[in-house]
Amino acid sequence: MSFLDNLESTLKNLESREERDPEAQKRREAERASVLATAPWAEKLKKSPYTQEVLASAARIGHQTPAKSTWLGSTLP
Repeated sequence: MSFLDNLESTLKNLESREERDPEAQKRREAERASVLATAPWAEKLKKSPYTQEVLASAARIGHQTPAKSTWLGSTLP
């Protein structure tokens, strides 16, 4: 069996195991509810004047270093 066939088989087994696991379903639903609850606040934070000023300051400082900041979902790493 080739590496890719083995990988595909392993992924199918994991998916079928997860579909039968009621706890996995509950975790996904809880995560989805959390994301939906925080989405409006994250959007307001992204568009707030304070955040824009922080990002502008970070950009000014960042010209001295190769690091950049960007939003990943509702998180600014």
